[in-house]
Amino acid sequence: MNCWKGSAGPLLIAEIGGNHEGDFEYAKKLTQLAIESKADYVKFQIYTGDTLVSKVEGAQRNKHFKKFELSTDQDRELAEMCRQNDVGYMASVWDPEAIEWIDEYISIYKIGSGDLTAYPVLKATALKNKPILLSTGLAKEQEVLEAIQYLESVNSMYSKKENLAVLQCTSMYPIPFDDANLNVMMR
Repeated sequence: MNCWKGSAGPLLIAEIGGNHEGDFEYAKKLTQLAIESKADYVKFQIYTGDTLVSKVEGAQRNKHFKKFELSTDQDRELAEMCRQNDVGYMASVWDPEAIEWIDEYISIYKIGSGDLTAYPVLKATALKNKPILLSTGLAKEQEVLEAIQYLESVNSMYSKKENLAVLQCTSMYPIPFDDANLNVMMR
């Protein structure tokens, strides 16, 4: 089975991420809309402000991210919504401890480009033996290559293309055409 193929050809992922801004009712509404769209997967971000940004070193950023948190039970409920509707649930999990309680719902993990050098997250994810989508939007080419090598060193299954997809991403919206650099995909 090719986990990178969707029901209509390409794998269609409805990205919710943190767009719910911590409002669980809105998160459920977005999830329902994604389910109704016939997406193959609905994708979220799982983190806590405290595990993402130090309260001491970045009090304002910590406070900002805490506003976007969902509880463990809320994340599980969203995953159950997907499961009950035969839609895949996917998440970028920014906290290695959270991988343990959400893993039962995830068949494909997504590593955001901001976590490309977060080796504890990479390791915890790789040890789950599930396919990984690896984003590259904020990374330099060397960081991408090092992340791939690290994943392969933790778990040899990631040396096979059916288990690891590297996404050419942009983190600039909108991006000027000259800055898109799509030729990097040819390497």
